[in-house]
Amino acid sequence: MIWRTYARIIIIIYAVFLCNITISANTGLGSIKGVLTDSVSGEPIPFANVVVQKGENVVAGSPTDFDGSYIIDSVPIGIYNIQVKYIGYPTFKRTELNVMEGIYTYDLRLPPGRSIKGCRIVKFKIPLLDNSTDSLSNTAE
Repeated sequence: MIWRTYARIIIIIYAVFLCNITISANTGLGSIKGVLTDSVSGEPIPFANVVVQKGENVVAGSPTDFDGSYIIDSVPIGIYNIQVKYIGYPTFKRTELNVMEGIYTYDLRLPPGRSIKGCRIVKFKIPLLDNSTDSLSNTAE
């Protein structure tokens, strides 16, 4: 009987010890999540790079998923800059983002990039193959 009492006490102490380790391991860290969208159309922007910086040093980062959502875990508590890069858009930077313990929701809207009004062909070369016929018997000159 007495050994069962000791076993219960040891199990309780062990459980309290494990809970303490889990709680203390998560202190001092926060997470940033949000959705990245186009500021004009409101459409989500997939596969963009979202980076958290302290000065010029990268602390953490994550790509957006297919729906434009991102989550950056294990960011130490502090004040950071957040930077977004995506092809076709100018680099977006927001400063003084205060990260605290827990999950911080920060939705981002990228301003439109430059539109291409046209293009100019600088050099043109006659192709070796003529695509206008289905025959393979033509030869290059």
